Amino acid sequence: MDKNKLISFPAEIVDHVNRILQDQNQLTHPFDYLKAEIEIKEDQKKWKVFDFETESFLEIWTDILRNINDYKVEELKYSQQMANAFTDSMEKGESVLSEFKRWKQENPNPIENLAQKLNPILNLFHLNLKTTFDFQSIEDLKFIKIQSLSGTEIPYQAWSTGTKQFILTLTPLFQLKTEDTIILVDEPERSLYPDIQTEIIDYYTQLAPQAQFFFATHSPLIASCFEPWEIVELKFNEQGMVYQEQYYEGERHVDNYFLDPRYLRWDSRKEKAMKPEVKL
Repeated sequence: MDKNKLISFPAEIVDHVNRILQDQNQLTHPFDYLKAEIEIKEDQKKWKVFDFETESFLEIWTDILRNINDYKVEELKYSQQMANAFTDSMEKGESVLSEFKRWKQENPNPIENLAQKLNPILNLFHLNLKTTFDFQSIEDLKFIKIQSLSGTEIPYQAWSTGTKQFILTLTPLFQLKTEDTIILVDEPERSLYPDIQTEIIDYYTQLAPQAQFFFATHSPLIASCFEPWEIVELKFNEQGMVYQEQYYEGERHVDNYFLDPRYLRWDSRKEKAMKPEVKL
């Protein structure tokens, strides 16, 4: 597969999913529309730009989750084969069971690998990824499921906005090839507790260590995760035009910074303007 050039997560990614749900007759889970019979042509698999606000949203997610769904389908096939074999004889059943165990050893469960990456943050929500596959209906073949730490499954409509935002943005980073990729993340702080905001940037970058990230944020907590020379602060001037506030002299270099914008108050300029001048 060709290298991916760009991955873009809009701030409204959850809203975008909700709009799709409305267009799909308000299905209860955003990935209920991911059908196994959807075929993606070979040339379509060579995505170079993943924009999660485009009309290709459904096709992109189908391709991202294909290995998880394929694994579930294969596991279901073995379950059916074992049921039929044990019906015939114990010997046949044991033979299929042995083959199934060998397949499991040779093919690690992709949902368990995903859980290892996502659970450290999900645990802060008192949640984790459900790694076991309990087939009850065709809906169980679709996407991933969340459960409480006590094991109670949480339906999608009960997920918090922060949980949805987290799952929808970090899952693709684990599933996609991100070497030499530019990744745009708009408002990563959306609906996240302050303590999670201080950790979320590390999780993004750990999932794609060879990618170049650009984060757009209004959160001082998110900004505090970066060094001063990594921050570009944009403000409005008196004419209402956007400009970059500079906290360095001369060239933009680590040694030329005289202030750390992470520690500035939002109203520092206003306070300075209102503070009376004192002459001694």
